[in-house]
Amino acid sequence: MSAEDYFDSRYQVSQGDENPLPETGMDSIMFDVEAVEQASEYLRQALNLLGKLSMAPSPLYYTLFYNYIAGKNTRLNKEVDQIIQQEGALDREDAILLFRRFFSAGGENLIDDIRVELVTMIAQVIGSLVDIAGETSLVNTRIATHIDRLAETKNPSEVVSTATAIITETRQFVTRSRQLESEFMSSAEEMDKLKKELSNAKREAAIDSLTGLYNRRAFDRRLNDLMEQAGGLENGFSLLLLDIDRFKHINDRHGHMVGDKVLSEFGKHIGKLTRRSDFLARYGGEEFALILPDTRITSAFTVAENIRTTLERVRLRRSRSKEALEAITVSIGVASHRTGESHEALIARCDKALYRAKRLGRNRSVIAD
Repeated sequence: MSAEDYFDSRYQVSQGDENPLPETGMDSIMFDVEAVEQASEYLRQALNLLGKLSMAPSPLYYTLFYNYIAGKNTRLNKEVDQIIQQEGALDREDAILLFRRFFSAGGENLIDDIRVELVTMIAQVIGSLVDIAGETSLVNTRIATHIDRLAETKNPSEVVSTATAIITETRQFVTRSRQLESEFMSSAEEMDKLKKELSNAKREAAIDSLTGLYNRRAFDRRLNDLMEQAGGLENGFSLLLLDIDRFKHINDRHGHMVGDKVLSEFGKHIGKLTRRSDFLARYGGEEFALILPDTRITSAFTVAENIRTTLERVRLRRSRSKEALEAITVSIGVASHRTGESHEALIARCDKALYRAKRLGRNRSVIAD
């Protein structure tokens, strides 16, 4: 039984039904839940394959080959097949590298690999187009401009858009060959799959695995983007930094499993009190950050107080004894961005207000100077 399953079997939230947060992209092959019959069949086939390869059914090898049998990630299967074909089996080093690449949220290596494969696929398509262009004198200003841009750019999004433009402008020549047309359709489907994989990998790289919220890296990017747009926002934007009070005491008294559940539940409750345009992230440890676009300081303070008073009423209970844990509260710093203010300066002001709330007795919201 996992830590999460263990906790869910003993604790429950007493405050009504929960509405799930918007989809965050955390679904992956690692966390798919199969029907019992299907999962049993995957298990049988995975163990059988391990036996044929004379490999021990350790958790590492079993995880890889269970998902290999399930066939939910063609890239994983392709790499496993290549290694087995070349070496006859997976050694421990190969297995660890595959596990890190395909089962670690936020794998930057996987993102880079997908980008390389996507650009390679586009290069093959462009090669075919150039062949057609030579046969039909297809050399004009627009095509030349697109090809020049493709040669210069390193931006994956611009590579895709440029290749799409070239394909569109030369579509009439592709129809000259049914075989070539079929190859283009296959390439387009493959590119679409690669783009989706890239999108999913980038999304997972921005997610905190415990809470399902955005992580610190995604928060920094969003804050920088808003600062660049600040002049075009009618009311600017505001920032809230929220810190769970006496969180170390919760961990020490109830254990880290309960502490993790508190973080997860609080993230869900905060999310329910935000707008679609707001940006909620786990800033680090027991601290959350909430960016409020187009929001003045007075409205931001109202949001902070609404969150604070809601969270102080949340209770976690033991499902069997119905014993409630002690009230858990948050302290909140509130700040609005000032024209010309840097990323670091805004966070420093908001953080100072947060710690002033702590010094004044906790469970309160304080506006930054």
